[in-house]
Amino acid sequence: MRIQVCVPTYSKTDKDIINLYHFLNLSTDALFSVQKSDKDYIKEIEIDNHKVKIVYLTSTGVSKNRNSLLDNATGDIIINTDDDCPLVDHYDRLVLDTYNKHKDAVAIYFNGIWVTHDNKLVTNKRSKRITKFSDISFAGAPGLTYKRESFNKYNLRFKEDIGYPNYICAGEDSCFYYDIVKSKIIFYREKSILFKVIIDETNSSYYKGINEQYVVTRGYITRLLHPRLFRLYMWRHIIRFHRKDKSLSYRQLRDWMLEG
Repeated sequence: MRIQVCVPTYSKTDKDIINLYHFLNLSTDALFSVQKSDKDYIKEIEIDNHKVKIVYLTSTGVSKNRNSLLDNATGDIIINTDDDCPLVDHYDRLVLDTYNKHKDAVAIYFNGIWVTHDNKLVTNKRSKRITKFSDISFAGAPGLTYKRESFNKYNLRFKEDIGYPNYICAGEDSCFYYDIVKSKIIFYREKSILFKVIIDETNSSYYKGINEQYVVTRGYITRLLHPRLFRLYMWRHIIRFHRKDKSLSYRQLRDWMLEG
């Protein structure tokens, strides 16, 4: 089974991609989708005897970039990570062994650690088959792996009107997982660590603090993913936001959530 690691990034040259390949601790074939380029084209290079495909795009948008990876991937098993999330040593063996253990799996989500938070686990949840959205709602794009041919039959896509630089600036990963769960794909959650998160949320492209756009985005995504329990989730978010920034009143936070 040929493994290919897929990485979205932007404003990179060929030399930058070679450096990024090593920074991410890659040791297999890889696909990079590079936005904010001068022109649209595809290039293939070789790094350490591994095939590396680079899709250069003039477009912008995190969801468009992730869809570019879905469209251009060619490996048998795809590993998703971000350009600030290196993979662990021998990641290819970990992934292959886990798929051999779960021979019916179409997709498997692997755990990660937050380097900026004393190597705290992304999740403490046990390994299990995913049957409902709450089993995977915590996850971002890094750590998702799938068998490409089986996965592509479901025509799953990232919503391009969600995620940076749209006004609804986050939540594209959660919506994608929600659609995976709805599709009834055979999907597992694995507690083994596959990746490391180097940069935390406060340094992300979309997070500028708890402001109107951030709260409206949370309201929009919460309503989309939890229509029946929206009010419950809304007040849980509001209480947490107020604790982080007491200058924001409960009423203001509620109005922004409802606007979303």
